[in-house]
Amino acid sequence: MPKALNLVGQRFGKLLVLERAGKTSAGQYMYKCLCDCGENSIVRTGCLRSGHTKSCGCQGRQKGKNCGRFKHGLSAKSHPDNKKYQRECYDRFKYGLEPEEKRSLLEDQKHSCAICGYIFGQKKGDIHVDHCHASNAVRGLLCSHCNRGLGYFRDNPEFLLAAAQYLEQPPYANAR
Repeated sequence: MPKALNLVGQRFGKLLVLERAGKTSAGQYMYKCLCDCGENSIVRTGCLRSGHTKSCGCQGRQKGKNCGRFKHGLSAKSHPDNKKYQRECYDRFKYGLEPEEKRSLLEDQKHSCAICGYIFGQKKGDIHVDHCHASNAVRGLLCSHCNRGLGYFRDNPEFLLAAAQYLEQPPYANAR
């Protein structure tokens, strides 16, 4: 039978383990811990070791700029800049595109679609980041129609050239 771990004296987040405080009905040890805020709490071994419990609960009650969950207030759904903040987070996560880089792209493209010239800002959400699906590299900013069009043609230049040729000379245009 393996020897039980002794966590006394160890620190887990804001908790310092003081002493064993008995066992659960499942046989797991409970420990009396002292939180940095001064409160004592009883915590199971598994919760300490997994990192699930990091304080007596004071972190969950904490509010304001010193709180670990504070996100500059923009993540609150009621904040008027929430959509912009969420879009910036998504662009950063999905494409590695920082807000300054996106603004620079917009200026380079004169605030218009790189393919058709549609002027952005006429509708909400009309700017789409075009990227290579193989390398995830950003190619430019497109309107929703052009972005979907490239997607429907599976980013294949041969299909796009064939479509352009078809539009120039449809095979059955003179059949009537």
